Amino acid sequence: MNNDQQPPRKKQRRSRRQGRRNRSASASSTATHRCNIGFNSLDDLSIDNIFSFLGSKTLRRVAFTSKYLMSKVTHEHVVRSAVISGGNSLSTMKEMVKLLKDNTILVPSPLRLLRLTNGLTCERGDLCQHRKNGNKPKKVNFIRPGYGVFVCWNCLTNDITAELKIGNAMLENPRILRATYGRRYYLFAEPFYDTSGERASAIVSVEELKSFNDETQAVEEHLRKMDEANVWSSKSSEIIACFETAVKDYGRRKKEQDIANEKRKNAALNKKIDRVKKVTEMVKETLPETPWKEFIFSCRYNKQISSCM
Repeated sequence: MNNDQQPPRKKQRRSRRQGRRNRSASASSTATHRCNIGFNSLDDLSIDNIFSFLGSKTLRRVAFTSKYLMSKVTHEHVVRSAVISGGNSLSTMKEMVKLLKDNTILVPSPLRLLRLTNGLTCERGDLCQHRKNGNKPKKVNFIRPGYGVFVCWNCLTNDITAELKIGNAMLENPRILRATYGRRYYLFAEPFYDTSGERASAIVSVEELKSFNDETQAVEEHLRKMDEANVWSSKSSEIIACFETAVKDYGRRKKEQDIANEKRKNAALNKKIDRVKKVTEMVKETLPETPWKEFIFSCRYNKQISSCM
């Protein structure tokens, strides 16, 4: 048989699964192309506007995607995100603001503050007492009140703090972070560094106090040097002011939202009562006149009592 006399080939039918696969692949490629936004091309104002409306978890996920975005995180972004998120993030920020008002800790960097508001387990990592014993990392809800570190109780009592007897003249300085229990002070045993290498929390430790040889002037000099070395020391008042402003704004917005929700609830209830009234009137007109008809329809609707419905 010649080629001219051969019957035409049948078109191969594509299966539904293959068609769906092709469509999903094209859709995903299109979505990837559309969402391929370079954050490095955004100006500082745009990034500031985006970060100002993110919660703690979302801000952490976005910020830690690149070094460029990490460099754009500010204390104001972290404070706002903590207030927006509430819960443990807000509790951590409240405790941090207390310590900053007392001026007993080093002002944390924006990234450390962001890690603290998103913490889940002891920040000491492999040095944690639970990790050393072969257990899972110890869950921690928020920073230790009065200490400003995100550690478990075992690490705080066994490794981080040390006790001193009350009566040491150097401990009279109000900027020395300490906890009092009975006739003893509990201070940081040595300077505390987080996993990123940043010194955090207490400005003065027991190790440093012992090197001062009971000279109160040495303590003042050490505090002055630490303030100069801490590049974020000037941000303390800004963090406190931003937190107070954010809490007030959140309270105002919450009150407005509650009022709007109450209005919507009342409007829905009134609408429901109107519908019931229409149905009742329709049934009343349909039923014949009987002695019990007046008793049935003697109910009066009270808009303030939702149980009437």
